[in-house]
Amino acid sequence: MQFHVSLMKNIKNMFEHLGYFKEYWVNGKFIGCVNYCDKDRETIGYNGKQKETTIECITLANNRKIKANTEVETVLYVICGRLKK
Repeated sequence: MQFHVSLMKNIKNMFEHLGYFKEYWVNGKFIGCVNYCDKDRETIGYNGKQKETTIECITLANNRKIKANTEVETVLYVICGRLKK
């Protein structure tokens, strides 16, 4: 875990931080992602995987939809931009 924390600190220092994207998984299958969402957890990446139940219908970046009251697993990742000079 210590390696993961130091890696994330290095990424923040090396690249512009543009935001986050969230992957959605239903029954172990990747459904899609939402780009430029807010940070909703401390642990980023696969280690921060959470089970959630959707409250409302979600439209993903690939135009697929997840219905309300669907149990999903989500993973949050950082979107990095240009290399800082």
